[in-house]
Amino acid sequence: MSNQGLKQASIRAVTGTAWDYNGDWHALFNLYGVADGDTNGRMLAWINAALGTSYTELNGAQAAYAISQGARSWGELGTFTPDFASYSAALRALLVEASTTGLVLDFANNVAYRLGARTAATAVSGFTYTRSGSAYDLAGATLFGANTPRRTSAGLLVEAGATNLALWSQDFSNGVWSASNATVTTGVSDPSGGTGAQTITATAPAGTAYQVVGGSLGVGTTYTGSMWMRRRTGSGTISLVQPNGAGITDVVLTSAWQRMSVSGPGATAAGNNFVGPRIATSGDAIDVWSAQFEVGSSASSLIPTTTSSASRGADAASITGLSFSGAHSVIALVGTKTAVSGESLYNLSDGTSANRSTIYQSTSRTLTRVDSGGVNQGDTDSGAWLTTAQKIAARIQTNDARGAVDGALGTTDTGVTLPVGTLSTLGIGSRGGSNFPNGLIQLLAIVPRALTDGELTGATS
Repeated sequence: MSNQGLKQASIRAVTGTAWDYNGDWHALFNLYGVADGDTNGRMLAWINAALGTSYTELNGAQAAYAISQGARSWGELGTFTPDFASYSAALRALLVEASTTGLVLDFANNVAYRLGARTAATAVSGFTYTRSGSAYDLAGATLFGANTPRRTSAGLLVEAGATNLALWSQDFSNGVWSASNATVTTGVSDPSGGTGAQTITATAPAGTAYQVVGGSLGVGTTYTGSMWMRRRTGSGTISLVQPNGAGITDVVLTSAWQRMSVSGPGATAAGNNFVGPRIATSGDAIDVWSAQFEVGSSASSLIPTTTSSASRGADAASITGLSFSGAHSVIALVGTKTAVSGESLYNLSDGTSANRSTIYQSTSRTLTRVDSGGVNQGDTDSGAWLTTAQKIAARIQTNDARGAVDGALGTTDTGVTLPVGTLSTLGIGSRGGSNFPNGLIQLLAIVPRALTDGELTGATS
């Protein structure tokens, strides 16, 4: 297929059309809200919008666009990816609208629009990000420096601070680890591309390498033990034991690395809190990497340790200088989340807690909250809050607040007063300063109008 044909196929993948070359281009221009006109004029306008530029002649604009897509010239440009191409048609149409009238933060694709100006998602005007110290991504493969946004193709990771209480997290041959009915072999390839993993081979049933952690821990506090594991030989059947040694969960490992975790309350008796899997069958072997034992109901990103526990600073991301007032709607696509009550996807406010809208979690439900003049206007139930990926949206207008989760509408609040004044600050994964642990924010968009019920479900289907 020619490069022209490849460009046309790329357009059709987004528009769903099957017209001639010019017709398909015009369908793309229509989708992105480009004003009517001839092909060249509309293409120039579309490229300027896509690149955030102000070219006045088409050849230069086409050359710049080709370079942005990795080609050397427009003629050599074949397959390309228009912004928002990976999203459904219903969501894409709303993102195109939001890109010119409001705000789109597409962290998964590193694209942002604020009132039509295009830039990288972590470079949009007013964006700030802080975190003391370096930190890894959730996969444990990429290390980010202090105050560096942890953005990958999975989205932007925003977490609270955490401490790994397990010592020598990547050296199971160290003396703090005990082998019971098992042997430990070091120097095994690990998920980060190194050789820091180890193999645990059961010499008898219930073989394990384990570590007693922290001595006496609080009975009323939930802890999570985690590590990456994969089957090396045998059935791969193992047991995950709760931090206090009480509950046991049997799982079957595959040959692919998986991060396995188990949570439970601490035990007051010294020596009863530990981390480590049990291998069910004598002779079976599993590979393990990077143990973690931390406060909370889920595993946070990797925190390596050696002779002592180690901590990771909290992430804080926000955008200032916005100007939203009146009715508005928010669309959020998120990856992994915790079930910690009170944690939020976003907080759009006047810089205080007196006037704001937010989507947050409480008792496993997704709630839309509005505050006006310091008065809570109520929490509207939008649907279940899962710890897996979800699509969530909400509209906020006078006497009508409603959300949708994964294509299903929630309840409606008919007694809402809109926040007073201008909403100028967006907290990403935060509500009044509290962060959103293990929150992979893939997409966050604000449309300065109330979405219809159909648009809410279309955006989240």
